[in-house]
Amino acid sequence: MKRITRTLISVFFSLAIRICSYSIVACLYFLVTKERTADGKLVRLSGNSDNGRITLLALKPDHFHGDLDILSGTGEFRVLQIPFRWQSRLIHQFYPRSLEEKVAIHNPSPDNPLYRKKQHLRNYLTIFLPKLYSKLKIECVIGSLIEHEENLDWGEVSKEIGIPYVVLHRECLITSQKHKYKVRKVVKKINGNFNGTQMVVHNKACRQLYIDTGYVKAHQISSLGCIRMDEFVKRVRKHNNHKTQRKKVLFVPLFPIRKLLVEGDQVDLKFVHDVYKTLIDFADRHSEIDIIIKPKPKEHDLLNVLIGELGMQLKLDNISNLYIRSDVDMQELILESSVVCGRKSTVLLEAAIAGKPIVFPHFKEIQSPQYDYFNTYKDYFGIFHVAESIKDLETHITKCLEKPIVDERVMEERWAVFDKYVSSVDGSATKKYVALIKKVVLAQQSNE
Repeated sequence: MKRITRTLISVFFSLAIRICSYSIVACLYFLVTKERTADGKLVRLSGNSDNGRITLLALKPDHFHGDLDILSGTGEFRVLQIPFRWQSRLIHQFYPRSLEEKVAIHNPSPDNPLYRKKQHLRNYLTIFLPKLYSKLKIECVIGSLIEHEENLDWGEVSKEIGIPYVVLHRECLITSQKHKYKVRKVVKKINGNFNGTQMVVHNKACRQLYIDTGYVKAHQISSLGCIRMDEFVKRVRKHNNHKTQRKKVLFVPLFPIRKLLVEGDQVDLKFVHDVYKTLIDFADRHSEIDIIIKPKPKEHDLLNVLIGELGMQLKLDNISNLYIRSDVDMQELILESSVVCGRKSTVLLEAAIAGKPIVFPHFKEIQSPQYDYFNTYKDYFGIFHVAESIKDLETHITKCLEKPIVDERVMEERWAVFDKYVSSVDGSATKKYVALIKKVVLAQQSNE
């Protein structure tokens, strides 16, 4: 019955698009739109409307990682979201669902079949979005990554019809040559310039890199820090760590797991095998200590596949104090942990300012110059306990558990690195984001 219902809805929706029933489609999208509250709940739209707040529409909302809840909690914004499946459903009435090179839709050449599809989509959005925005009272549209193909035309057409499009870009850690290459690769694939109203990144290094690539003009991009770090910074400044009876070692996976399974070479796999085996053996010998592996939610099942391919699943299943948890908030885990172990991502810098001893696996086999390119923190080894072998890894973890004190000078350097690459150490990012969005909306309204 559900399958039949979905089929009927799909047929009706496609027909409404083909015959250009803009008002009917706008009513349908009005009905599926929800308001996001400060605690992350989604509620139906009420007749109470905005209460003086600026109304934002978040595209691809699940990719904001808590930022929408914080923006809603400021009391300055009414944050609305359309389920992504409905956003995607509209886009794919014009674009095919599977593309050999999805990013081609960013700026296809006139001889590309996607070029006409893009024109048809934009023509449709130009008529449809004003009707929808009028019903929802939208004053600004926000996205979370510049390369989200489902957001691109929707956001840019919003700007063309007089509604600002602001991208709160999330991928902003620029500490290695690999990071810089990834940015240039994304910009090259986009094959065009930033056509939104404003792009916001976390740090000055990231801002300057996007300007240097020619993708965005200096007046279109701001460096304001990371919203979700504000409360965390305030908590750690108050030394608000969680005290638990059992000691805990938090382990963050070394590489993106999907990429490791598909592209990992023998050196990568041996290194990963040695690190995981050390942790599993350590947990097996120390039942009084909890070992927590925290993958991203979308990589939870892949981690089990990786552990199976490394030949350690059977032993893992028989250890009661080793947990794989993708469902727990990372910052809460950091505060509960005695020691943190990992190599990449901002998680290490979050743990760093929380005063946690951090063990950084850097075995001999990945110390050759060819791996410098991938080394996220090679210029900042002084803020970590660097483990160069299996024995070294276990020794550092043991010593850090026995004496989890970080030198005051090291803490000063940690705060400086966090401020440079993650967010402001005064916890002021949210205020800056609020001020920028209000400024952008006011400027647009003043021009009307």
